[in-house]
Amino acid sequence: MVKVLLVTPSFPYPEHKDGVAKINYNLLANRNGYVADLLTVDDSEHRGIDGVKIEYIPFIEPPAKPRLLYRWITSPRPLNVIKYERYMDLLVRKLEELHENYDIVHLSSPFFATLHSKASKELQRKLILFPIDSVSLNKERMLEKERSIKKWLVTSIELLKYRRFERLNYANYKKTVFVSDVDSEYVKRLNPAIEAESIPNGVDTFYFKSNGSVEREEFSLVFTGDLSYAPNEDAVRFFIEEVRPLIMEQIPLKLYVVGKRPKEWLRKLESEDIVVTGFVEDIRGYIERAGAYISPLRFGSGIKNKVLEAMSMSKVVVGTPISFEGIEIESGRNCIVVEANPAKMAAGVVKVLSDPKRYEHIQRAARELIEMSYSWSGIAKRYGELYESFAKEYRAEALGES
Repeated sequence: MVKVLLVTPSFPYPEHKDGVAKINYNLLANRNGYVADLLTVDDSEHRGIDGVKIEYIPFIEPPAKPRLLYRWITSPRPLNVIKYERYMDLLVRKLEELHENYDIVHLSSPFFATLHSKASKELQRKLILFPIDSVSLNKERMLEKERSIKKWLVTSIELLKYRRFERLNYANYKKTVFVSDVDSEYVKRLNPAIEAESIPNGVDTFYFKSNGSVEREEFSLVFTGDLSYAPNEDAVRFFIEEVRPLIMEQIPLKLYVVGKRPKEWLRKLESEDIVVTGFVEDIRGYIERAGAYISPLRFGSGIKNKVLEAMSMSKVVVGTPISFEGIEIESGRNCIVVEANPAKMAAGVVKVLSDPKRYEHIQRAARELIEMSYSWSGIAKRYGELYESFAKEYRAEALGES
């Protein structure tokens, strides 16, 4: 069986801390056709994972902000890549010690992409890069919706830097894997030499399953996600300011905004009709209670875990095309796709909430889709197949050179 070393920028637990942690944790916990260990930065609470050996590199304090700003101004590299430069030498030394015990070294961050140029030839052969999403694509879409001139300028510079970074660094790897075809095709347009493909995110279908224990609340919607993340914050602001008033001209509406780190502007809007929870340990009750799930995303990249989780709980998801990217949905059958247009989104929501029985078939079909194509057991199997085929390729290459 293929032995994999998963390399992550932070300890992937608790898995709800971000989307990347969720993917990494489930790759370790749901091994299917491979065995895996973890090499990670010692930056947070630890927890053992059955059957997984965990190695650490020590946490290093990031540079002071003035030094970081100077490096960003004078370097062609994006800000987060600069932040992780402090780990590269330590990481390479540790991998050179460990890689002989593994068939595959899975780099689970775009910010580790520069590692290839520092690695020995033997280590380079085993490297697969998993950037998760294309950061360039995310920045490009963010730019279209940015209101602040200052933020627009910074995002424009970051976009140019990320395009250069992805174009030059991803082509060094014999395999670069994203969670969505949209992202993999985008980076191949940046540089046709990039060997990119995609494997979607999964969802824990046993955990995210409706059990009927919470009574459905009429005329209510729920949105979940990290509210400090720009695409999520923009989506909530857009919905509250532009879509919600149009809905409330026709029907009453209670909105649950569930997720950590809500900004002050959102907290100020809390009322009987807008519930801002902040962080909650278990989001399932809020999803179960709501009449439907709303995903008004106007930019972002990759597959949206929040959408997979809501569909897994047999919820009607009303969302923009970006919300469903990378998911093989069919609007009207297992979800409702609406444009990021206030009037059209409001009309879609009103229809769903006004006549819930009419959309019960969508609830069933949403759950069926997730069970068939997006359960973590099935997704992990696809990773196992990828690891196996990649290991065979580089072993054959190594034999040809000997």
